[in-house]
Amino acid sequence: MPGSETTAENKGKGRDETIMSETKNPQYVELMKWMPAHLFRPKKISVRDANLYVQDPYGVADIIFEFVSFNQIVQTGAGVQRLGVWCDEKPKRQFVDEQVPRLLAVTGADLILSYTVTKEAGDLFEMIWNRARVIYRSQSVVDFYKKERHEILPLYEETDSEFDNIAIFNGSTFDNPTLPPDRIIPMMKLLYDDCEDQNVMNMRLYCLFTEVSSMIFPSFNMRVHCIDPARYFTNTGEVILN
Repeated sequence: MPGSETTAENKGKGRDETIMSETKNPQYVELMKWMPAHLFRPKKISVRDANLYVQDPYGVADIIFEFVSFNQIVQTGAGVQRLGVWCDEKPKRQFVDEQVPRLLAVTGADLILSYTVTKEAGDLFEMIWNRARVIYRSQSVVDFYKKERHEILPLYEETDSEFDNIAIFNGSTFDNPTLPPDRIIPMMKLLYDDCEDQNVMNMRLYCLFTEVSSMIFPSFNMRVHCIDPARYFTNTGEVILN
């Protein structure tokens, strides 16, 4: 379970003197909150062993949760098979690439990435979003597209992507049941200076991948501006006009 907020500080010159100065891994906090307490093994997480051991309720081997940081050297996880990986927020591409071989050896293993779109989305668009075979959208996302962009999008969509093992769950900040709807936008403007820009605000609220640095690309729409070559061009290069 990688978390971008997990930090370690070296207080000495040797490796043995490295201690954990602060841990802010939200996944650890939520796991401790929702997991039945009687399933936890008494062993505590330490600097030398950042694993949490949980009894399998079906009586099989213990379930091991490993908490790591995106700042760790990628090779520290090499050679370890995993049943699943959950990345909270945007990981480095090298980190994702290293996890894939760890998952291939286990049937049913998956990689989950929870991410709020920002201007630094980078290669996540091409690596995951643009390859999705299935897209699930919340009603608030569908309503936004209809009202603001005059697009009718389904709650469930299947694409023609050849990557049939990639799925997207597209939700909105307004889907968060713990946040009062009337406080979300003021909160976003308070937390993020760039949310004064409506394009950036929509990116964060509705998970929109939008180019915000030019006058042309913010209006780009793949469904409108990309065509099926087989429909409009013959094998000889002639244009078919309908």
